[in-house]
Amino acid sequence: MITFSKLEKKGHLGNQLFQIASTIGIAKSNGQEFGFPKWSYNFYFQNELPVEKLENFEVYKEETFHFTAKKFDHKNLNLDTVEFKNLNPSAENIVVVIYTILRAKIESGFDLQIRLYETERNFVEYPAI
Repeated sequence: MITFSKLEKKGHLGNQLFQIASTIGIAKSNGQEFGFPKWSYNFYFQNELPVEKLENFEVYKEETFHFTAKKFDHKNLNLDTVEFKNLNPSAENIVVVIYTILRAKIESGFDLQIRLYETERNFVEYPAI
């Protein structure tokens, strides 16, 4: 069974709808059941979410999946990170470093492409496809 145990604890209604939709999508695409903790907005919808007791679940901490943003967020990349100590933190170099870190964590059977936006119209992708 797949669940989002932090429903209503992370974000407002729009975020919560995304959390629900993505949890259901991931569960269905992997042939798994899904369930959620009690949700205060449940009665507003025609079909209520399946509520499951979240006992006997193995908990995976969110940091396992979101380490990159925290690693480089609000840092002076040249001074505060090992990756850029001797490397110019240009957008092109940043996407390569992030790709290398994620590639090591994601099974090789899965495709991976990183897109970093500098502005709305200016971005860098790696690898370029």
